Amino acid sequence: MPLRGLLLDLWGTLFYPSVSLEEYMRYRARLLWEKLNEFGYSEEEVYDALVKSRSLCDTIRDLTMREITAEMEVVVLLRELGIFDKVTKNLILKLAEVYMRPYLELTRPLKGIKRLFEETIRMEIKIAIVSNTMKGDSTRRLMEKHGLDRYVNTYVLSDEVCYRKPHPAIFRIALRKLGVSPSQAIMIGDEEGDIRGANNLGIKAILFSGFKKERVRGDYEEASSAEELVSLIKKYANESIGHEPNRTKN
Repeated sequence: MPLRGLLLDLWGTLFYPSVSLEEYMRYRARLLWEKLNEFGYSEEEVYDALVKSRSLCDTIRDLTMREITAEMEVVVLLRELGIFDKVTKNLILKLAEVYMRPYLELTRPLKGIKRLFEETIRMEIKIAIVSNTMKGDSTRRLMEKHGLDRYVNTYVLSDEVCYRKPHPAIFRIALRKLGVSPSQAIMIGDEEGDIRGANNLGIKAILFSGFKKERVRGDYEEASSAEELVSLIKKYANESIGHEPNRTKN
């Protein structure tokens, strides 16, 4: 069957921090500290609480494959600081907006990203952003900021559908929204969850290693640039499902 759908991860595939991950987190801590200044904590204390609360949230994510939103992360942070019962709902919402500012301000797009989208559309392949996110509206704003939203047919974001990759639900929702079957789709992502989730449903997978390299188990081809991604998409588009390309199995 012809290739009709492209499922694209965002973080680590289309975008990546323009600073180190520690700098990224420290900037987030500084912004939160400025909003919480009245409570008398130092910036370092807020940073330490942020690291602990983020670790707890990530553990819950890994165990349940359910998403924790930015607002939920803020609540966990406030409990870590011992001030949850002293803040208003309105402040929590404001802190969630602040929480996402590094995501909007300190990220850079993949070189050649527009060509990737344009070539995909030229092949009449529909595009879904399928990403584990804490705040979907921030993802849309990031795409709009870089002029990429116009290429996207649909967004399937974990904070909006509740399930995280590799849970099959998020992939099935993406396929349904695009109106394609698993055999008509490719998933491109940078983590094992992208590959494993796609493999489990019979969706072809491409591991993107342009921003980071790590050993990933699964059945996939690998690309490290937008140019290589375009070449692989063209390769799949020109092949029937019965002719498998050489793939990596780890």
